[in-house]
Amino acid sequence: LLAPLIDMMATPDIDKRFTANQALEFFLTLRSEMSEKELKCPIPRERAEKLSLWDGFSRWNGLSTEFVQRWEAYRELPPSLPRRLLRTFCKRHWGRNIIYYTRLIFQRIRNLFFFWQPTPIIRL
Repeated sequence: LLAPLIDMMATPDIDKRFTANQALEFFLTLRSEMSEKELKCPIPRERAEKLSLWDGFSRWNGLSTEFVQRWEAYRELPPSLPRRLLRTFCKRHWGRNIIYYTRLIFQRIRNLFFFWQPTPIIRL
């Protein structure tokens, strides 16, 4: 039942992401709506043993349709095709290196041609 909370805390869209206070408020609201029986219900053993990596695990499987429909706005969409391809590419050691050095080259080129851009001021 924590699927909407986790999705909103881990969404790649920073503007949509919960702050700590919003997450706590959401959690307390969700918890207050649950019965004592639901709160004491243990996690099924077979589900706990089948947990996969974070990017392959669906938190919304096995939830009631009413719950899913109610919190549909909080559900994180699956990653786009370019993002999935980039993740697959970066799972390899050589893929990470290619991405790293490509970004480094473009950063250096940008710094050469756009050297007049002001650097951000860091205030302590």
